[in-house]
This record gives sequence, structure tokens and C-alpha cells, in this order.
Amino acid sequence: MSILIEIHFRLAYTHFHELVDTWTKHAQAIETQTKNLSEKARVLGTSSDTPEIRSRLDEDVRRLHNLATNTKTVLKELADEMTKRRKELSRNDLVMVTKIKTDMINALKNYEDVITNVCKGRQQYQPTSNDTLIDWENANLSEDDVHRRLQLQQQMKMNNNLLIKQNEEQFAFEEQVQLGQVRISI
Repeated sequence: MSILIEIHFRLAYTHFHELVDTWTKHAQAIETQTKNLSEKARVLGTSSDTPEIRSRLDEDVRRLHNLATNTKTVLKELADEMTKRRKELSRNDLVMVTKIKTDMINALKNYEDVITNVCKGRQQYQPTSNDTLIDWENANLSEDDVHRRLQLQQQMKMNNNLLIKQNEEQFAFEEQVQLGQVRISI
């Protein structure tokens, strides 16, 4: 009897279910990584705020952003699969997708909030290292001071451009989620 159940389960476990499972795992991972990032961002502006900490924070933001981007791909594939198999999907399948969609919306909202808070925190609490701050009012700047200041400005521009790009991709991702929600609800 258990062999029949296992065979039935394997037959019933389709590519659709695989995509739903992947989407569920992504929602959970986004939620977990968002909480971790939020905890790590609390050091901004404290005595523990160092360039190394900020670098690790940037890496965590990139990882979270990559996960959200991969989730967009899974969502598109899931929406396509649901469109193809619309008549084959059971009520339980649709209820499951609705529940996961709600979880994903919450995870993405938390993702948006933490990214915004990290960006604001980074801007509000600039590192106060003597190596990076140069008094431009001081006429006795050395060539090295000017060079470091220009490097810092260039790095800040690159970080700003990266944040802008990530925000644009995030908004595009959210639009894809909303488009997927429309497809799923149809």
C-alpha cells in the first residue's frame, strides 16, 4: 500500500510543485536573510562600525539582492507553468500558491524595509576614521590627502550607483511579483 502512495505522490509531484517548493524556500530564505541583515545593520553608527563591517554588510546586501533576483525568475516560471496547467491545478494547489504568495509579499516588504534602512544608516552614519576624513578647508593638504579624498569620492559614487541599480532592480522585481500575482489570480 505504501508503494502505491509513494508512486501516486511521485506522479502527483510535478514541475509545478517543484517550483512552488522552490518559491517557498526562497520566501523563507529572504525572510531569514532580511532578519540577519537587519541585526547586522544595528552596528552602523556605533563604535563597532568599521570598514570591514560595512564591507560584510555590503556582501550580505548583494547576496540578498541576488536571492530576490533569482526569486523573480522562479516566479515567472511558476506563472508560466500555472498558465499552461490551469485546468489541471487542484483547489489545494491554488490555496497553496495563495498562501506562499502572501508569505512572499511579506518577505519582500521586509526586504524593501531593511534595504532602505541599511542605505539610510550608511548615509546617516558615515565612518569617522581619520584615514577617510579630510578637511578641505585646510590649505595644507598633502597630495596623498587629496588622492585619498578623490578615491573616497569615487568609491562613494560607485556605491551610490550600485544602490540605485539595486533599487531599480528591486522595483522591477516587485513589478514582476505583482504581474505574477495577477496571472496567479486569473
